Amino acid sequence: MTPRACANPRCGRPLPAHAPATQRHCSAACRQARHRERGRPTPNDRQRAALAQHFRATAELLAAAANNAATAGPEALSAHVPALAALLDTLTVTAVAHDREHGDSWPVIAARLHLEPETARRRHVNKRHRAADLPPQATGTATRT
Repeated sequence: MTPRACANPRCGRPLPAHAPATQRHCSAACRQARHRERGRPTPNDRQRAALAQHFRATAELLAAAANNAATAGPEALSAHVPALAALLDTLTVTAVAHDREHGDSWPVIAARLHLEPETARRRHVNKRHRAADLPPQATGTATRT
C-alpha cells in the first residue's frame, strides 16, 4: 500500500504510518499553512498588468525627475529631493504591497529593504495600496517642482 501524501501542495511528505483515515496533513503547521494559502486571494492577470504598468510608470517618472535634478544645477539640486523621495516612496509602497499579497513575510521584505522586520511592518502595514487605488496625481505632481 502506497503511503498517503500531505494535502498541502507545497509539502508532499507522506503522512505518518499511524495517521487516521481522516488526517489529511502531515503536521499542524502544514495544516495551518494550507489554510492560510487557501484564504489568500490570487491576483488575476489584469491586476498584475495594472500593477506592473504602475510600477514602470513610477520608475520612469523617478528617472525623469532624477535627470531633471541633475541638469538643474547645483543650487537647484536640493529642491528636487522631496519630489524624488515622494516618487521613491510610492514605488516602495507598491512593491511592498505586491510582495505581501504574494505571501512574502515581513522578515523577507525587510531584508530586501535593508530594515528590521518590525520597522518594515510598522512603516508599510497601513500603506497597502493597489495600483488602481493610487491617484494619478500622486506621481504626476512630484515632477513639477
